[in-house]
Amino acid sequence: MDRGTITGMEITREVIPVYAGDPPPDSWAAALFLAGPTPRSPDVASWRPQAVEKLQTQWKGPGRLVVFVPERPEGGMPHGWLDQVRWEDACLHLFRHGRVLGAP
Repeated sequence: MDRGTITGMEITREVIPVYAGDPPPDSWAAALFLAGPTPRSPDVASWRPQAVEKLQTQWKGPGRLVVFVPERPEGGMPHGWLDQVRWEDACLHLFRHGRVLGAP
């Protein structure tokens, strides 16, 4: 958590990752969904942990940035595909991302 000021008011800057299956916080100033391919093989590292880390060090906006991460911190989605879709729908109501079949 970082603190800054806007025209004399102190504000709190923080980045809150919300991982697949976790409930979102009650409020936020901005939100981002890390869409994109999720590795299907344990031999392929996910790109999302690095993205969350960069956002945590570079977020300069006022208030809370919530980063929706469609996988668990340890990788993958062990709660199953249907619960994953329900989580995304409940938290986001945004979009569907096509996937190239056979990609790692």
